[in-house]
Amino acid sequence: MIITIVFYSTKLHNFATGLRIHKVGICNDGKYKLTSARIEAGNVPIGVIRRRSRGVRDTEYFKLKIRQTSLPATYSVFYPKINLT
Repeated sequence: MIITIVFYSTKLHNFATGLRIHKVGICNDGKYKLTSARIEAGNVPIGVIRRRSRGVRDTEYFKLKIRQTSLPATYSVFYPKINLT
């Protein structure tokens, strides 16, 4: 019985410590409602480009391809009559 209480109290203590450590981030999340979703979504195409460009030594070409993927689409092959801008 005493071992169980000590186990739960250490778990609760660890949880409270984690809350104290991340207090600023938790409060900012509630205040500003910002997430890193856009950054993470931008990392996906960069990872795909990196995998495709194994062995290519031209870093300027790699940077160009990253810039090209970050540009918004202005034309669709499937819907040519719709303006995407």
